[in-house]
Formats: sequence, structure tokens, C-alpha cells
Amino acid sequence: KSEAKQGDQGFISFQNIGKFSQISLTPSQNDYQSKEFILNAAYKEISPIDFYNRECRSYVDSLMNGYNTSIFAYGESGSGKSFNLYGNDNFSGVIPNAAEHIFHHICQRPKNEFIVRVSYFEVYNEDINDLLTDPLSTEPSFRNFHQTYEIKDLIEEIVTDVEDVLSLIQRGRENIRKNNSNFGIRRNSHVIFMFMVDQYEDGV
Repeated sequence: KSEAKQGDQGFISFQNIGKFSQISLTPSQNDYQSKEFILNAAYKEISPIDFYNRECRSYVDSLMNGYNTSIFAYGESGSGKSFNLYGNDNFSGVIPNAAEHIFHHICQRPKNEFIVRVSYFEVYNEDINDLLTDPLSTEPSFRNFHQTYEIKDLIEEIVTDVEDVLSLIQRGRENIRKNNSNFGIRRNSHVIFMFMVDQYEDGV
């Protein structure tokens, strides 16, 4: 918006092609070639809840039906990953919306028993930092288990509502800030927030 106020022309355009979206980059400088990218979906402007409903809701539905799912945010620093995942004081991001969606599912199945656990950790330089401990614990580690990888010794907190999830997000992000102040900004770290849902039907 600030560039538009200064009279600058945008060089990114969006176009729907059937079920897909095309992003075109047309630089104003003649030294650069135009490029086109075909994606499953691209949004110029969309509210966080509309984005969640369109792109993430089906994954949480699958989770509640017993499948492993993953929602992955990738991009350069400052591109909006944290905003989209966490939201702010005015908008809920993907993780809070997923938590609300999970507990809504649970309310729709009063005859079943559920246990919802969460873990929150950072991967940095091949080390794993448990973000739910203060100071950060580097005890967790990968291990090969039946031809898959799992993380052992990672804290798993039981949550019973959305407020519990938001409290753990806040705790983890505070620990990230503390750690960054001690060791500098870690541009190449990866943060993972995990929901684990156990469901028991008719006592089984």
C-alpha cells in the first residue's frame, strides 16, 4: 500500500486458470524477464478465517478421523509466516483456528472420549529445542522407529480448550524471544507446533 501511495506500479498479477492460479511477475526493469508460476491457489487478499476454511479445514477434519496431517508454512523472513500461523490481537491464525476446530469436533461427539496433547519445539542447526521448557531443553532427539522418525523426551502437554492452546503458544513464543536475545536472531530455525489427538469409542 505504501508503494502504491508513492505511485509505484505493482509487478505481480493474479489470474485464475481453471482450478489453478497463475502468478505473473513483470519487473519494470528491462534487464529482468517476466516469469509465470502455476499454483494450486493464490490469494491477493483474504481474511485469516477464510484462508483457514479454504486451505486448512480439511486437514483438521482428516486429523479428527485418525489420519496424520501437516500444515507447512514456508517463506523468506518477513513474508508473513508467523502472522498466518499465530494471528494477532484482531485475527486468529491457523493454529488457534485449528484448536477451535478440534474442540468443536469433540463437542459434536459426546459419546466419545478424547485426549488432546500438544508439543512445541524448534529445530536449529540439527538440534531440537523444547519450547515448553524454560530454559530451553535440548534433551529431545530424533530416533529411527520402525522406519520412521520420532522425537523422544519431548514434553507433551494435555489441553482441554482453546485457552490452554493459546497459553502454550504464548509460553513457547516467549521462550523463543528469550533465546534469541541470548544468541541472536536465528533466521534459519524451524518451529513446529504439534497436536496429538487420542480418541476412544465406547470405552475402547
